[in-house]
Amino acid sequence: MSDSIETHNLEDLSPVEIDTVMTTKSRLPEFDRSDPELWFAQLEHYFTRHNIKSEGIRYRDLCSILPPSVAKEVRDLILDPPSPQPYTILRREIMNRLSLSDSQRIQRLFQGETLGDRSPSQFLRHLQVLVGDNTVGEAVLKQGWIQALPCYVQHCLDAQDPETSLSHLARIADRIMERGPPTGSGTINHTQKVESAKDP
Repeated sequence: MSDSIETHNLEDLSPVEIDTVMTTKSRLPEFDRSDPELWFAQLEHYFTRHNIKSEGIRYRDLCSILPPSVAKEVRDLILDPPSPQPYTILRREIMNRLSLSDSQRIQRLFQGETLGDRSPSQFLRHLQVLVGDNTVGEAVLKQGWIQALPCYVQHCLDAQDPETSLSHLARIADRIMERGPPTGSGTINHTQKVESAKDP
């Protein structure tokens, strides 16, 4: 790609070159607010493929494809372009301002996930696979896992020592599920037995 095409000075280009620029620009990926990290990875591939290295050009291309709702989030950086790395700074701020918190990402990831026929420990392992390499604290994972368990299991787990490991809680939950939900006057005794459950 020539320097004139890379700088997008359309007045200096031939009709064929203008068509090339407009065609490649039309292929810019549509912004995905639900996963800005993935979207920026796609955008970087686009820039690499078309040999677009200039921070200024990348910045202008990025500004041109941001939907209004996202542009408003970084209004200050569009009206007053940052320097000396306008694209890098704008990209970083979009990520910071739009990226979901760990808790929000996990809630979205776990949405629709149910215990089904699995044991609590099997379900926990399933959620851990879903999380993958995401940087998520055990407390966030624990919350999402417990919320998917039956209420009577949740109540029993709430009575456990807060320092109890997640893997140990899963084993306790398995035992609770094996015994089934408490009924009638047996509720108190059942809960007491479960609360005292310990691994050999």
